[in-house]
Amino acid sequence: MPDLLVKDISSDLHKRLKEEAAQHHRSMGGEIRSILEAALKPAYKVPDPGPPFKPLFPIDDAWINKAKRAGRA
Repeated sequence: MPDLLVKDISSDLHKRLKEEAAQHHRSMGGEIRSILEAALKPAYKVPDPGPPFKPLFPIDDAWINKAKRAGRA
């Protein structure tokens, strides 16, 4: 697994990262990985709906009315 070294961060940022890691019960490395994963996760994409629906036979008013009456006495 690749390593990443971040240099020259402010002492304030270091302190905040350490506090966040402690709140989430993580190591600082784990906290940084979690922050990076959340920031870089892919945005939700709407799936392609595919081709439009084409019935095998025409669905018209007569067919709908017949289907409504099917099974009724």
